Amino acid sequence: MAPDRTPEQVSQELRAERAELVSAVTDLRESIEDTRARANAVKRKLPIVVAGATAAAFVVSSGLGATFRLFSGRRKEHSTELWRVGRWSLHEDEEE
Repeated sequence: MAPDRTPEQVSQELRAERAELVSAVTDLRESIEDTRARANAVKRKLPIVVAGATAAAFVVSSGLGATFRLFSGRRKEHSTELWRVGRWSLHEDEEE
């Protein structure tokens, strides 16, 4: 039986495969460096993002609490009604 490939052909194929492998490893290293740079950028901005999220949560929760108090009817006993729309009304506290 005659061999299908000569030693020179095998050697050429190995060189081509090595070149492809070197190219793939280079691409992988560049991708890893890009990902590492993005992760470091996020780490630097993390304290600012956390502070902003905390401030936003405080503002939203305060607004919800104020809205609940407004619509739940919890008011001081001595107040003057300024206006009324249906079942909702706006009251002003009287000074004693």
